[in-house]
Amino acid sequence: MAIAPGSYNLGPSNGKLVLKTGVEGPGAKMAHSLVIEVTNWSANATVGDDPAQSSLSLSADIPSFEIREGHGGVKPLSDNDRNDIKKTIANKILGTGRVEFQSNSVSSAGNSASVNGTVTVNGKSAPVTVNLTDNGGSISGRATVVQTALDIKPFKGPLGAFRLRDAVEVEFEGRV
Repeated sequence: MAIAPGSYNLGPSNGKLVLKTGVEGPGAKMAHSLVIEVTNWSANATVGDDPAQSSLSLSADIPSFEIREGHGGVKPLSDNDRNDIKKTIANKILGTGRVEFQSNSVSSAGNSASVNGTVTVNGKSAPVTVNLTDNGGSISGRATVVQTALDIKPFKGPLGAFRLRDAVEVEFEGRV
């Protein structure tokens, strides 16, 4: 990657971290695919002269998840819906702890890098690959986290009419 070697700290002051969910099942049209912004997070990227000397770590507070958008559904997402979803995340799905990511290998080509690592939620860990792009002054990244790989049961609607997709898309961007 073209980012100069060094250590870079990222967080809400110079970046954005969002989760994107999808819905499936016979009643999926009733539900919303969500865009959830993480408002309290920090990441450290250490860039070495050799990609093998590079690393990435990230920590995010689950209580800081804010429901920003809801796509689809039979009616617009209300503030009450947002509050109910946030409570469900904290009380029934993820709890109130932290999500952690730690890289174990980095490879790069041109302005892109692939970071293999481990995500941990509630003491359960699973492998994740983060794909990074150097955008000249900023960096963007994408990863897919599979809930069941972390022993998280994707949320189901009333009578199982719809459920969240097992895969949650994670996107971040930050100025370096």
